Amino acid sequence: MSFVSEKKDVISIPFDEITTTEPVCSSTECSVSSSGNVHSKDAVELFELCNRAREDVGLDKLVYSSEISQLTYIRACEQLVAQGHLRPDSSRFYTVFEENGMVYDAYGENIVIIRSQKNFSPSYALSLWLSSETHKKILLGKWTYSGICVLESDEGYFYTV
Repeated sequence: MSFVSEKKDVISIPFDEITTTEPVCSSTECSVSSSGNVHSKDAVELFELCNRAREDVGLDKLVYSSEISQLTYIRACEQLVAQGHLRPDSSRFYTVFEENGMVYDAYGENIVIIRSQKNFSPSYALSLWLSSETHKKILLGKWTYSGICVLESDEGYFYTV
């Protein structure tokens, strides 16, 4: 999940109005055939669970951004090449925003990689984020906009950004 603070001219829609199921990654690193995409049922459920976790501690819900979700798809694909918050070219994760003309006040990124098809569920992914103090702090930060992607690789690994 990627998080950002305020931005001028951000385009966003309510998360429950998402209807597309087409992958949107044009990154050269994203050359796998996969069943994951930005708006999968799992991504929708995980986004909703994240917002419930935020509401439980008195925070505002995150506003879904399709633009940010497109970038989370790129970041999920990049996990196939280089896992972690550095990109395959060793630049920081937020450069994906800058490369796409999206400049925000602040950026955050949570990634979880689940290496077993039978262990993946949106609630499990959220529990892993909440059990890590660093990821929990980011998830429960003072963010405004967010995007999400759950990508399943051909090997059955789930890359959630």
